[in-house]
Amino acid sequence: MSNWLHSGASVVGQSHLTTSTPCQDKFEIQTSGDGEWLAIAVCDGAGSAEFAEIGASVTSNHFCKELIKLSQELSTRLPGEWINDFVIDCVIRVREQLRKVAKSDDIRKYHCTLVAALIGKSGGFSIHIGDGALLGGSFAQTSNSGPIELNSDFFISKPENGEYANETYFITEGSWVKHLRISPLPALDWLIVCTDGGASLALDNELDVKPNFVAPFIEAQINQKFADSSYVENILSDSKANKLTTDDKTIILAVRNISITLPTNFQFSSIEKNAPLKRSNPSSADPVTRTTVKNIDPRTASNSKPPASRTKSASTSTRPKSSLKRNLVLGFSSLIVLALLISGALYFYLNSKSLPASKSTTASPAKATAEKNTNSASPSNSDAETKTGTESTNEKIVNEAPSR
Repeated sequence: MSNWLHSGASVVGQSHLTTSTPCQDKFEIQTSGDGEWLAIAVCDGAGSAEFAEIGASVTSNHFCKELIKLSQELSTRLPGEWINDFVIDCVIRVREQLRKVAKSDDIRKYHCTLVAALIGKSGGFSIHIGDGALLGGSFAQTSNSGPIELNSDFFISKPENGEYANETYFITEGSWVKHLRISPLPALDWLIVCTDGGASLALDNELDVKPNFVAPFIEAQINQKFADSSYVENILSDSKANKLTTDDKTIILAVRNISITLPTNFQFSSIEKNAPLKRSNPSSADPVTRTTVKNIDPRTASNSKPPASRTKSASTSTRPKSSLKRNLVLGFSSLIVLALLISGALYFYLNSKSLPASKSTTASPAKATAEKNTNSASPSNSDAETKTGTESTNEKIVNEAPSR
């Protein structure tokens, strides 16, 4: 008997229906033979890639199978750095598999993201490249009659997007190792894995959990004991979901098959009321169990268009995020630089004017002396006039002295 109950679905987006593009979201779910381990792999093909759905299908299938194989080894071997090596080797092998499918070393036409997880009774780990999300938690009941809290030991692996809207990173890119995130998972009781389309339902701006969606979504399926196989598909196909996104949508829910008195109700309290939030983000890099092999190259071309290979949808315009804020900052900086230049120019101009005046003032005593001698030699000039001329010259020197 499996220790996990699960359900999931992928639904083609309205934008794909308009362009007659197939659903490019793919997923795989498998449990180990003893039912202890659960492996999930979700991939989202890039709309700008010609064979994205094939890339997503090959990648999700490969990772799910490899993760289940790994679970057998984990029963006799403690986790360590070799887990990271295993994941990296999986990426290399699936890329080689895609080269065989493409019959070429160029696999850009098979671009896809990856969100995967392997989890058992004591925990596990997640793998993430690109957007999409993975979130989970443990059940905690504070009272016999109260609702069951969902966000005990809460964990979330958030999407990694590029600088531009609708841009992310793919397992098929040459720089994939910079964006690979491997994060440890606690012993979760429930787990949601989704593409960016599915994340638009479960997360607010792909960042914060929507309690009003997550709690009823989990509660309904647990109370139905996952009997309604079309429940997730109906949710994703609802008109309200289509208003949130026109992209393909995939959501998978897995719940540990533990003893819960039914029916029951669940709630997702604010994160602040619980223990510190466990996150997987591009900047985290703890040894062994939390490995972030990532060092994003800074983008300096703020006005250039993003590479077509990183664009999720070929039909969606790519506009720099926060371009207005960036332009305001650049404009303000330019004004400051211009003001400094004008001040500097004015300073040198005034100095250039004052220097000749100082020199003429320095020479004025000699000139005044010469004039004095000349005046004294002339019978028409009185001593009073000579004294007045000398005092005037001295007064001029005193007044102009600060300009030096």
